[in-house]
Amino acid sequence: MSRKVFTLGYWHQNYGDDLFLQTLCQRYSDVTFYILANSKFIQGVEELKNLRVIRYGFVLRMLDAILRRLGLPSVTALVGRFRFKDFIEIGGSIFMEEENWLEKYRERVYIQKHCISYSVLGSNFGPYSSPEFKQRYEQFFDSVTQVVFRDRYSKQLFETNNNISWGPDLNFAANLPEEARTKEEDNKKSLSISVINPEWKSSQSEKSVTNRQYVDFLTTVTRNAIQNNFEVHLLSFCEGEGDLKIAEQVKAKFINSPEVIIDNYETLTAMTKQISKSSFLIGCRFHAVVLGLLTGIPTLPVAYGRKTQSLIEDIFSAKLWLSIPELVELKPSEIRSAGVRLPSSDRKRIVTKAEEQFERLDHILKSN
Repeated sequence: MSRKVFTLGYWHQNYGDDLFLQTLCQRYSDVTFYILANSKFIQGVEELKNLRVIRYGFVLRMLDAILRRLGLPSVTALVGRFRFKDFIEIGGSIFMEEENWLEKYRERVYIQKHCISYSVLGSNFGPYSSPEFKQRYEQFFDSVTQVVFRDRYSKQLFETNNNISWGPDLNFAANLPEEARTKEEDNKKSLSISVINPEWKSSQSEKSVTNRQYVDFLTTVTRNAIQNNFEVHLLSFCEGEGDLKIAEQVKAKFINSPEVIIDNYETLTAMTKQISKSSFLIGCRFHAVVLGLLTGIPTLPVAYGRKTQSLIEDIFSAKLWLSIPELVELKPSEIRSAGVRLPSSDRKRIVTKAEEQFERLDHILKSN
């Protein structure tokens, strides 16, 4: 009988977060991972053979509402307590000080008190504003099995906590197929753009960039790429966060141009393959930047928040990223020179460092 692990994260048909699940499932093929998710958000991970989905449908949603109204533990907490002993919480921006942060904090504490192992992997801390938020999580991080942040900034916030370590984003350890690790050589040049909805994702300091400005910029870049015999792929990583809407607005400017293609995330394999075929990648999504660097593709990193800034500065020790306001000011002729590329030796070093994050989890999941 295989070991069962309850995996907490952001399961909303988002390529980057779903890639975390693939990384786990492939590394621990003899472990069965469980997630709690709405059925409409699981298409991308259905290809993972050792993943099981507890469907968060109408009945569980109603039960959750009742439990919360009564001040009782959530469905997630109760399912975790009574069905599992091992927990992995994995994801990027999962420790933000949002309006309901205290409720989420108490859910985590409840689960931690009733499990044997609780590992936090691949995350960053913040943004936050109140001392209480950080203080409570200092206590929580000290009580779990391990915490591995994906940026040095988050690690430095808890410098004295020996339970916390740092490693590159966990998806640098993704077991990609060989064809996705080596750029395919063909006669067709391909520009891939992982788009975002800037009014959804931008920080407060970047609210001045409207969707229209962003779409106008992408339209200019796309037109220039076509004129230079590029095929342009507009990558939508998360339809629910508005990526597809932006891609469609750009495509509408080129309705009679077959060279402009929308790739909406449906399966992990298809999206990863498309990224690997790119001649150049404009990465407005965090994990587009990760995959671009991992596969050795020239990549222009665009930061809509601290996490991409930290990723690039941790690797290159320099500001080799652009904010969204900086991006839309670029001329098409300046884009290629703004890109970065990881040499093979650096990629191997980062992959090795990313894989080190699994050492403690290897011991946990391979023990009886």
